[in-house]
Amino acid sequence: MAIQLILDSPGVKLSRQQLLFEIRYQDERRTVHPDQVQQILLSRGVLLTSDALLLALEQQIDLILLDRRGYPVGRLWNHRFGSIATVRRQQLRFAPSRTAMEWVRDWVLLKIRTQTAFLYQVSYARPEGPPPETQKALKALERIQRQLLRHRVVMPEVFGASLRGWEGTASRLYFENLSQALPPLYRFEARSRRPARDYFNCALNYLYGVLYASVESALIKAGLDPAIGIWHADEYNKPVLSFDFIEPYRVWADQIAFRLCQQYALGPADVVAHQEGLWLAGSGKRRVIQAFNDFLDEVVPWQGRRRSRQTHIQLDAHAFAQKILKWEETMNSGQ
Repeated sequence: MAIQLILDSPGVKLSRQQLLFEIRYQDERRTVHPDQVQQILLSRGVLLTSDALLLALEQQIDLILLDRRGYPVGRLWNHRFGSIATVRRQQLRFAPSRTAMEWVRDWVLLKIRTQTAFLYQVSYARPEGPPPETQKALKALERIQRQLLRHRVVMPEVFGASLRGWEGTASRLYFENLSQALPPLYRFEARSRRPARDYFNCALNYLYGVLYASVESALIKAGLDPAIGIWHADEYNKPVLSFDFIEPYRVWADQIAFRLCQQYALGPADVVAHQEGLWLAGSGKRRVIQAFNDFLDEVVPWQGRRRSRQTHIQLDAHAFAQKILKWEETMNSGQ
């Protein structure tokens, strides 16, 4: 299996030993074949040789720099885009169209469906069953799905604002009630970002960050420009299409964080407390990343196919690129 190789300990050195990557840390040394690596994610304090960089570029392995939250702040890849510029030109014309907003609606609907299914699963797995407020929340989430299915996209800008309202309500209901299914130690009052206020959100923020890196890489490999968004407003130096595209996969990160907390796998030694909140410590990052790699490598059914979750993201990105190309062909033919 191909993994995300995450180097986050200050003093780690990545070099090249013939056709292999060599990783050294203190008195430890190990080698990794490039075929086993999909991405290399680096945080501050890691040392690299130019030979290791060249090996990654030759093997078309992304090198991604992460901040302490796990969010990508830069990447290095070779000059071969894997596609011609046609799809990116057409992406600009597609982005403001009604068809694009219909895709967003369906994509967000898929997210809310997966959230509802996961909340249903963990709530009814409790010995006492779901509390009354969770039962009400599940019914409310189903109502939001029906509203989205009925609503037609006439004016994309107006519909985009309404969609944000529905999605925000669904997320609030989902997280409020997901917390109640966790062990008391890991329950939280609300989603907290930059930084987290509790163990669950601390793990989840880091997971979302590394998931963004996977999504952005999939979009680039499919020939798409991550900076040309549809639903999320354009922001300077922000990969806003990644923000659009990640939505239905967020629940995968939620599941990983939930399982870690359910197993009491995160404790005081796995976080670093600052005045503003909590960040994952090195041990916490390693535990979270191991769970992340195992989860994305698991073969599951998704969108009518059975592949690893990592492969599903890439296949969905290619399918979206093809949708843009076919839309342009339809427009040009006058149909």
